[in-house]
Amino acid sequence: MKFLVLGGAGYVGSHFVWEAIRQKHTCAVLDDLSRGYSFLIHPRATFVKARVQDEAILAQTIVDFTPDVIVNFAAFTYVDESVRNPLMYFENNVGGTLSILKAIEQCALKVKPAIVFSSTCAVYGQPKHLPIVETSIKCPVSPYGTTKLMSEQIFENFARYGANKIICLRYFNASGADPSGEIGESHDPENHMIPNACKAILQNQSLKIFGSDYATPDGTCLRDYIHVTDLACAHLLASETLMNSKPGYFDSFNVGSGHGTSNLEILQKLELIAKTKINYTFEERRPGDPDQLFSDTTKIKNILGFQPQHSDITTILSSAFTWHSRGK
Repeated sequence: MKFLVLGGAGYVGSHFVWEAIRQKHTCAVLDDLSRGYSFLIHPRATFVKARVQDEAILAQTIVDFTPDVIVNFAAFTYVDESVRNPLMYFENNVGGTLSILKAIEQCALKVKPAIVFSSTCAVYGQPKHLPIVETSIKCPVSPYGTTKLMSEQIFENFARYGANKIICLRYFNASGADPSGEIGESHDPENHMIPNACKAILQNQSLKIFGSDYATPDGTCLRDYIHVTDLACAHLLASETLMNSKPGYFDSFNVGSGHGTSNLEILQKLELIAKTKINYTFEERRPGDPDQLFSDTTKIKNILGFQPQHSDITTILSSAFTWHSRGK
């Protein structure tokens, strides 16, 4: 297959490109590098430096590259930033969704490329029941989650009434690094638990753990971690399904491991991997953090045939620690 990967210089996008090329697919990356990094782009991928909102460039890239599938990872993803600046998130995330669809329409192609959309479990907000299934109530509690839900709704309408073929994948906690060790998680600022724990070890710093009184066995919040390479494979399976579907097809899937790991469990396992102790302090809870979040993955397993291969927490942590040990 031929993939046009929007936001392919970011964390999840770059891992998708590396896995797709490893599986003998062809990729072009469109990214403005505002939040991605050129060193994450696979050397065999065609690169176009542009914003998704540059509709003329995006349309020309679609015409020139003729992708079978457009995979959209291009979005702002910081919850706290979205609270401080919601307008920026609506302009970028929802505006980018509209730009993709407008660019496809401008191309006037006989066969429209299928779309796989990078969504998030943040569309569910604070669920009343666990595990989270795709039919759980959608009630996002941040502008970030709202922009993703709005984009899903736009994509669904265009699939139903515009003869597009689209799948939305709702990520839980993407984590880990490519098995090659060549690429891994790089954010600035970094607010994810696993990379910050790795850096605490490597830089001999203290790690902040937010909350110790959650309704979990050890008092720290519990999350569903999915290895970023398994996440990449989910996109490939979604793409295969779309290629075998008729115009008008739309569906959404949770992508997670199906179980949760607490903050203290992560630290304990990482200490074994690194063979050292992690210094940490407990801080006040962050507003809005649920006690537990984990997915039901029955649907994606049954329909797409998804079976995570790298998402046991030891493999996730080992790959992440190897990557961060390189000093990127």
